Amino acid sequence: MRTVDDVPVTPSLGRVPADPGPAGPGRTTRGAKELGVHTAPDTSGFLGANLTERMLADTDLVLLDVKSGDPDTYRRVTGGELAPTLAFGRRLARAGLTTY
Repeated sequence: MRTVDDVPVTPSLGRVPADPGPAGPGRTTRGAKELGVHTAPDTSGFLGANLTERMLADTDLVLLDVKSGDPDTYRRVTGGELAPTLAFGRRLARAGLTTY
């Protein structure tokens, strides 16, 4: 059985959890790519600034879950600010990454 960071990769499962350590998500994404596993982080984008250029290079597409395009509604629904998510979306566009 194939593994990424010692987590078994089962094709029917559809997801590989990221290692929770500081280098975890990047290490997991790199390991998945080395195994030929398609990578598609599912994120609100709020912490998108934390993704390194290497992690983006190892990403096939991003599922960007924007709760609302209206800053007031976004804040009410999530308790956070919309600006970091929009900044991450612009970064993905500049990188040419497919984003849903």
